[in-house]
Amino acid sequence: DASTPSTLRTVQAPDVDTPAGMDWSAPHLYVTSHLGQVTVLDVSDPDDVGVLGRVDGLGNPWAIHVEGQRAYVADNTLGLVVLDVSSPETPRIVRTVDTVGGAQDLWLDGETLYVAVGSAGVEAFSMVDPDNPAPVSIIDVGSAVVSVAASEGVLWAADHESVIGIDMNQKRATHPL
Repeated sequence: DASTPSTLRTVQAPDVDTPAGMDWSAPHLYVTSHLGQVTVLDVSDPDDVGVLGRVDGLGNPWAIHVEGQRAYVADNTLGLVVLDVSSPETPRIVRTVDTVGGAQDLWLDGETLYVAVGSAGVEAFSMVDPDNPAPVSIIDVGSAVVSVAASEGVLWAADHESVIGIDMNQKRATHPL
């Protein structure tokens, strides 16, 4: 409960084994698990958080992003996984899209989804059709990318040693931070 930052308290520890990543889409929290699952938690009442739904059959999911009735999962084993979350009680796998490396993180920026794919760098996917992400490019930054973010025309890629900014208008890397 963060309603009073000076007096934070734990309200509940939901039943999710080996959690990896999460995303919130009111009133649900979507949590990936290294056991190959995505669990949907109902967090509308912080004092009564409960498991609403779960989908199995993933490999080693790390990060998740929920966008409307779809969720996109960076799965280190399977690649990019598209989930239908229109019914949070029964989420289901729509499609799995191969990535050039182990997917560890992702960031949706308009109609482009960027996926951190380890030593291959960053793989970009067109999201014109949200059910069928289409690979459009690979951005090799010269190191293993584990996290991505984008803002105002700059794609940010983090490896274990630095953060690299890529000017998406020029498609060139700026100096590492």
